[in-house]
Formats: sequence, C-alpha cells, structure tokens
Amino acid sequence: MKKIYKSLLIFFFIFLVLVSYLSIFGIETDKFNKPISNKIKSINNGINVEFRKINLVLNPFTLRLKIKTVGSKIQSQNQIIEIESIKTQISLRSLFGDNSPIENMEISTKSIELKNLISFLRSLKNSPELFILE
Repeated sequence: MKKIYKSLLIFFFIFLVLVSYLSIFGIETDKFNKPISNKIKSINNGINVEFRKINLVLNPFTLRLKIKTVGSKIQSQNQIIEIESIKTQISLRSLFGDNSPIENMEISTKSIELKNLISFLRSLKNSPELFILE
C-alpha cells in the first residue's frame, strides 16, 4: 500500500512539473511545418509557405494550445509577403474529436504597400474587383 501511494505521488509530481513547464516555456518545434505547407498547397498549388520554428504553449485552465510562429514568408509566383507573426489557439478536445481544431487565426504582416498587397491577392485569385483596385 505504501508503494502505491509513493508511485502515485511521484506520478502526480512528474505530471505537475510537465504541465508547469509546458505552460511557462512551451515547446519549440518544426514538425508541423511540412504538413501545414502541404495542406496550403493542396488548397492552392501556387502558394509556397516558409515557416520558422513553431512555439507551442499550454494553457491548462482552458485546455488550449497557443501556437505562434515568427518570421514566416508566403510566396505566390514572384510576389513575396513577409509575415511578422501567426498566432492561433487549438482546443485539446478538438484534437481528439471531429471538430476543426483551429478556431481563430491572427496573421500580422510586416509593412507592405497596398499596391503590392493587391498584386499578391491577384496572383492568388484574379477577380475584376482586384483588377479595378490595382
């Protein structure tokens, strides 16, 4: 009986340390870069995305992962948009269910001229409205 209590106490301590580490520091990885790039290419083959490392931080109270990457680039034909940061949150419950895991995504770009942005958008989807704006 004493060994069971000791084992449970050790397991609880390790779990608490792991959750604390993931909540404060998080994990930096690049394992999601290739699947995300492939998913974007399946939607539009003309888009090439370059990600840097992705930082994952756990919020244990809301059971969400905060995901952030800095310094990415999106390229379509000869147009390049430099991304300052991409942030999103994923519910841990949605990872195991049928729901879409990404609820909201915030993308901030570096300063770009409006003309360059419209040209970039036209390279993705050429519509009369964008032609008139350009």
